[in-house]
Amino acid sequence: MGNKKIGATAVSYFTMFIEGGLNNVVGALMVLLTIRLAREPGDIAILASARGIGTVLTLYASGLISDKKGRKIVIVAGGILYIIFNIGMMTTSSYYMAMIYSFIGGLAFGLMDAPGFSILFDAYGDKSGPYVSMVQVFFGGGGMFTSFLAVLLMSKGLSYNYLFAIYLGITVFTTVLALLIKFPPQASAKTGEDFSLQIFENPPEIKREGVFVLVLSLFFNLANYTFLTWLPLYVQTSKAILPSDAVQSLTYYLLGTVIGSFVFSLVLRRVHFTRLLLFNPFLAIVSLLLLIYTKNLIWIYSCSFFIGFFLANYYSMAVSIGGEFFPTQSGGFTGMLGTAGSIGSTIVASVTGIVVKNFGVMHIMWISIFALTVIVIMGVKFRKIYFGLGKKVFSL
Repeated sequence: MGNKKIGATAVSYFTMFIEGGLNNVVGALMVLLTIRLAREPGDIAILASARGIGTVLTLYASGLISDKKGRKIVIVAGGILYIIFNIGMMTTSSYYMAMIYSFIGGLAFGLMDAPGFSILFDAYGDKSGPYVSMVQVFFGGGGMFTSFLAVLLMSKGLSYNYLFAIYLGITVFTTVLALLIKFPPQASAKTGEDFSLQIFENPPEIKREGVFVLVLSLFFNLANYTFLTWLPLYVQTSKAILPSDAVQSLTYYLLGTVIGSFVFSLVLRRVHFTRLLLFNPFLAIVSLLLLIYTKNLIWIYSCSFFIGFFLANYYSMAVSIGGEFFPTQSGGFTGMLGTAGSIGSTIVASVTGIVVKNFGVMHIMWISIFALTVIVIMGVKFRKIYFGLGKKVFSL
């Protein structure tokens, strides 16, 4: 069982590294993509929308299929599609083909995401919290790696093919590893039902508490994908700095998510997660307001870091809530969360692309201010909902 846990954990973390890295491609490579594909930034943002549509189509279904048929087949299928995506982006200079490959990349993301999380619940059960928190470290690490490579490629005048070639190699390795290892057995429905009844006097339901968490996830992704897609271009335009310096703001944002994931995984041992769901978005709003009004490059990087820092564990906390609330449907619920996130990213990519194309990028960050404000308000309500369920054993 120990080897199964190690192998499954490795597949999960490699999967999240790939997803985090390729999730960040449009924002990090915005300048290079506009040159290669001969399009405006607003058009390039539509690539993220195409990816989001692909993810929406597969994410929820992949969670359900992985719950019924097993995690391996779904993860391997996603890996194969990611291989096609990487090869396609390396070989095309056509905007419309890039859109098709982005859609395929979205299908791959949707297939790998939910089972990539769920194998951690299979391996560690009710002790999966720390391992799920580490997911964000690898997801953010992948995004930070993409930003670092983008800065390096721009400074050296190199093709972004090198970036996709690296991810191609990582994807092939992860797919082969998933094929070779034995995954831990999935939790039985009976075990999950008993566990849910043991910890809650009033067991949560997907149509009530589950939908509330999904809406929280939707607004988080509205804010997060605005940062991932537009932060470098916003900083470049509004602060009048070089593109390579502007991309580093995204690197600092993602560095914040990595370090924040470590820090808040420790904080969660002493502070109840419902407090973080409330206070962390508020502190992110403060950091974002400072970013909007400062012109100092060090302050820009610092604010970008702290926005990522305070939002680091938000999605993984939502996934952990799903695992706690609905243990027998962890794959399906994770898929639902991801679908809500993908809808959020698709809305952001489409709407903000139109806004930027017609009105410019100067006011784009106020979308994140709005989304984070909604999250703070909903965080207050969720804390009341959670303790209203009558959990029998918990620590404040």
